[in-house]
Amino acid sequence: MTPFRPAARATLAATALTALLATTAPVRADGEFFQVDISEPDRSAVLTIQRGRWAFGVGVSDYDNGTDINASVTRSWQLDAGVPVTLRFGPTLQYERTDRLKAGVKIVAESWNPTGFGHLFLLGEVNSIDAGYFALAQFGLGQTNTVIELSHQGDNDGYSETKAAVAWRPQGGPLALRAGWSFDKDVAFAGFAINTF
Repeated sequence: MTPFRPAARATLAATALTALLATTAPVRADGEFFQVDISEPDRSAVLTIQRGRWAFGVGVSDYDNGTDINASVTRSWQLDAGVPVTLRFGPTLQYERTDRLKAGVKIVAESWNPTGFGHLFLLGEVNSIDAGYFALAQFGLGQTNTVIELSHQGDNDGYSETKAAVAWRPQGGPLALRAGWSFDKDVAFAGFAINTF
């Protein structure tokens, strides 16, 4: 099994929602998010465009055994659950190793909340492609323009990965510099993101 095959689709969701956390308000409409992460020998890039309730995403993951291309379209609904909760649902496609097309649907629940230290963003996602799942917790540290991220993902094909990352926005601008560690692979990664949300 190639570990990055199922990871590619989860990368799209994770990085798109990093853009949402980087703001200082609940989910907003009309913005773009672009992110690149690089480790040895893997690379990934994600682009998300949101217009109103609709979000369009494309992700590419390149690894030693091939390349995955992922795409999704989701629509959001706001829930009144005592805390702010947004549900997202829509179709997904995965072009696995650029030779096998898979189709499915995903549902995502996310919540942004202010805290005494800054803010907390929580995300849970399930994807019908390979029964994939993804969980994310991001902690915004007050006025430092720094976010700490913990994530775990997996599927029914034996894939499982836990990561930690830190992102910092110089002068609070749209550019964020990222660095992190994959505990399962014992490898570091680094990258950047541009967020206009």
